Amino acid sequence: MTITAAYVGLGSNLGDGPDSLERAVHTLRDLGTVDAVSPMHRTQPVGFAGQPVFSNAVCRLWTQQNPFELVSELITIQRRISGPRSFIMGPRALDLDLLIFGTWVLDTPGLVLPHPRMAEREFVLLSLADIAPALVHPVLGETVLSLLNRLRSGTAKGRSPSPGV
Repeated sequence: MTITAAYVGLGSNLGDGPDSLERAVHTLRDLGTVDAVSPMHRTQPVGFAGQPVFSNAVCRLWTQQNPFELVSELITIQRRISGPRSFIMGPRALDLDLLIFGTWVLDTPGLVLPHPRMAEREFVLLSLADIAPALVHPVLGETVLSLLNRLRSGTAKGRSPSPGV
């Protein structure tokens, strides 16, 4: 069986965010080996702005699961800790996103890899850069650190700089 590095984004803005992230990382250890977890960052919500500030982090999980199995497990963990989400992009006790799975590139109804908006989100790139600054985005061919610097400078493919963290 192949072991693959999966990068999982963690977010929470309801209840005890840091505790939810810690519980999620602990549970992810049941799916493989977690060998890196970024520091937690406090960030403003993206999309629906009328909600509390988020606690965000990223972890690297070495797993034997395929990406579809892993996403299914992430959804199960998310629901167990957070319960059902009221609406997309709304407040939640836990949000887990599969950001990158090895060098896989997928575009299916249930899973898109790498995560389609990760290069546009400073909170994702910042946390990824904490643990894997030289990680190369499988589609864009740039390192996480390069993508973060481009996003912050406003030169990220027609995007304006984010408001910061």
